[in-house]
Amino acid sequence: MRSAEAPKQTTALIEDSVTNAAAGVKINAEALETFREIDTQVNRVGEVIGAVADGTTRQSQGILQITSGTDQLNAVTQQVAANAEESASAAEELTAQAAQLTELVGTFQLTDAAGRNGYGELRRPSQAAARGRHGALV
Repeated sequence: MRSAEAPKQTTALIEDSVTNAAAGVKINAEALETFREIDTQVNRVGEVIGAVADGTTRQSQGILQITSGTDQLNAVTQQVAANAEESASAAEELTAQAAQLTELVGTFQLTDAAGRNGYGELRRPSQAAARGRHGALV
């Protein structure tokens, strides 16, 4: 009996091995497809990371340009402020000089050759005699 069963068992074992091998081939094919999908996704992630890196580089360059522009604006603002201070100081000095000049000019009384002052009035001879050159008091 053993002899008659041995070929049946061997055939059953071979059929099981073939079935298992076929299942293994199918699993291997599915695993290979899964690995291909993973590879595709990894490549897509790499592309996205590259795009993000490029965007970050451009953004960084833009920020550097903005910073440079802001620094230039600050420098110009400081220069304008310094110029404004200088202008204010010069205006004060000119105002003081104008006041002095007005005071000095106010001491002069000018007349024309006929002895008329700036209002067309004749000066009295006593006033004209009391004044020296340029209408200044002597």
